[in-house]
Amino acid sequence: MELMSEADDIRRDHPGCGVEKMYYTLKPDFIGRDRFVETFMQLGYRLKRKKNYRRTTIAGKIYYPNKIKGVEINAPSVVWQSDITYYKVGDK
Repeated sequence: MELMSEADDIRRDHPGCGVEKMYYTLKPDFIGRDRFVETFMQLGYRLKRKKNYRRTTIAGKIYYPNKIKGVEINAPSVVWQSDITYYKVGDK
């Protein structure tokens, strides 16, 4: 019970602290790491992760062929490549 109280104090001060890090912070001498992690996971100390619900890709039927396939490149800056960057605009 005392160990749970100390774990609650750690979680209150550091809400993102995981169970294994709690073990190394508390350093209990009467329980091993694996037993500590297993027990505290069963007691509900697992961190809850937020899901990322942002949709960044919309599937379409457009096909872009590889335009440099078979092209011999002899110098720098002959072929340039880029990627998409997403910017959040408004609420969505």
